[in-house]
Amino acid sequence: MKYNWLYDVDIDLLEGDYRTIAEKCGLETLVKLLNEFEKSTLYFSRGLLNGAVREYIIKHKDKSPLALAKDLSLSERYVQRILSDYRREAVAKKNGRKNKNYC
Repeated sequence: MKYNWLYDVDIDLLEGDYRTIAEKCGLETLVKLLNEFEKSTLYFSRGLLNGAVREYIIKHKDKSPLALAKDLSLSERYVQRILSDYRREAVAKKNGRKNKNYC
């Protein structure tokens, strides 16, 4: 669309993050991003990955918290807190089901 003309210029003429995106992800990706998010400010926040991080940790709970922390570039303490919360929720859910059977 608007930025398809970039295919006709040398990537070396791009500056800053645009050049990095073109080099690391490809010029096609840069053009798609510019066409989709023109005049937007993008900030890649890890906070928006919290649900995915939690799911990954729970899915791989058989690994050590230290290994998971290294995989995800998080602190071991944070991983342990997620696993602890998960176990607590699992126990509460299990106990809740037992109570429902007796009511």
